[in-house]
Amino acid sequence: MLQIRQAAIDDVPVLLPLMEVYWAFEGISGFDPPRVSEQLTRLLSEPRLGCGWVAFMDGHPVGYLVAVYVFSLEHLGLTAEIDEFMVLDQHRGHGVGSALLGIAESTFTTS
Repeated sequence: MLQIRQAAIDDVPVLLPLMEVYWAFEGISGFDPPRVSEQLTRLLSEPRLGCGWVAFMDGHPVGYLVAVYVFSLEHLGLTAEIDEFMVLDQHRGHGVGSALLGIAESTFTTS
């Protein structure tokens, strides 16, 4: 069963392995768990910066989405953009990504 919840500071240890998979997939070098953990904790501690969600399938973390606020002249103020979004290979094609996008979209269109 798929469950998605907004990420909290307690989810940092759950998110780090997923983030490492994402960084490797994207070819982003320099994944340093302590530094990433510090910045992720900051993000999740300061809602003005953005937020994230973590998806679980049968209690196991299978994906996440992080959105951050940025100032945009094109959009005449603050807007949110997806910074990181990943679903583990074996869980793709089962609606996990669509569900993560849906919850992020509904959060930012109602706030």
